[in-house]
Amino acid sequence: MAAVREIGASGWRPELVRVLRPGGTLLLAETYGDNGLLNVARRLRAWLAGEAEEQGEGIILGSREIRLLETCFARVEIEGMNLLAMAKRLLRGLETADAFLIPILPASRRYCGEALITAVK
Repeated sequence: MAAVREIGASGWRPELVRVLRPGGTLLLAETYGDNGLLNVARRLRAWLAGEAEEQGEGIILGSREIRLLETCFARVEIEGMNLLAMAKRLLRGLETADAFLIPILPASRRYCGEALITAVK
């Protein structure tokens, strides 16, 4: 989602809507921020690594931003990814568990660490 980082957090939505033609598709692959526990872990990891704030941990899409997209796009879809696999650096095989769990527990998508967001104007 380099476009969001380039435009700036406050001005990204109007600019993306402006440049997209009617019927066009916006595709965002971004960190998804509806999991409070995961957000704390992200901030802690960034702090322990001594990362500057502008390295991106503060720019996370969540339900609030999705609702804003829904006000100016005809259709917005979210495909949550990496529910358990966000811990993949520690435990292998979690991608396989996600592939099984997410389809049978659709509500778990909102707690995923990453999301593929498709919006059609």
